[in-house]
Amino acid sequence: MPARKTSKSRSTLPVTTRAAQVLDRVSARVALAPDENAAEVAALRAALKAEFAPTGVVADLILRDILQVQLELDRLERSGQMLINTHAADHMELHLMRSAPGLSAAEARALARSWALGSGRAQGKARREIAALGVNEAEVLARTHAALAEVLSLARRDEERLEGRRRKLLEDYGRANGLAAGEIEDAEVIDGA
Repeated sequence: MPARKTSKSRSTLPVTTRAAQVLDRVSARVALAPDENAAEVAALRAALKAEFAPTGVVADLILRDILQVQLELDRLERSGQMLINTHAADHMELHLMRSAPGLSAAEARALARSWALGSGRAQGKARREIAALGVNEAEVLARTHAALAEVLSLARRDEERLEGRRRKLLEDYGRANGLAAGEIEDAEVIDGA
């Protein structure tokens, strides 16, 4: 049986530098959603590090958690908007099929999708066509919001939970860096004062 090799080489870097390197590798591993841009997330992470200038492992971990919470808030906002837009397209399609009998089901669907999910130009064109058909957009949107009221309420609660978590993380960061609660700025958090 061969003798086990032992490594006698140890890092000559100070412990704090080694910890920072390990932490950089760990905190850089943030799970991304398919529609998120890794470069944008890295830029946000760099901006957070530049703004808060963490001075230790705990502060770095808190900033990583703040980044994660911000990503969750952004995802929640995107998914909520997509949910509204998709349901609005469905409601518009049904409304068009009832109020514009000259349109085929495929035409109604395409027009509704362009109206709710299309790019700026496509949406503008679809809005003009829908208005020419005498369809009231506001009524369709009101029906959409009424149908989604419970889901949107749950999403708002989730958003409030995440905002509370972010506030708590900022307080933890302040404590880790010896700052008083009033010394920590967060332009994203608006207190109900």
